Amino acid sequence: MLGPVNVGQQARDAMTALAREFIAVEQTAQVREAYLTMERDGQRRVEDWLRVLANEHAVSAGDIALLRPQIGEDRYFVVTRWDTREHYQQWSDARPAGNHADDERRGMSVEALGFEVVPLGE
Repeated sequence: MLGPVNVGQQARDAMTALAREFIAVEQTAQVREAYLTMERDGQRRVEDWLRVLANEHAVSAGDIALLRPQIGEDRYFVVTRWDTREHYQQWSDARPAGNHADDERRGMSVEALGFEVVPLGE
């Protein structure tokens, strides 16, 4: 939900309203459907946001991929590719302290995972 909630106090007020409407009330079919509709819209917004960044060359489409959940998982995964471990480390070291703390305050679960590509060729 990147666009409509704004930042600062307006974002906190929007999240409070969401909690009041969808968490604190009895979970009727109508409430569940409204929540799922908002969740799908939020997912669509994230996908659109990453497409815009790629189209504007703010990120290289070859350096980032968004994996949409299909079976047995409801989390999205963002996969980034780096030329070297050192390039990644430089980017990571330049990030502000707290990394994804703002995302987590907005209710997003952020977990950094690291993988190494296994060479399968000769």
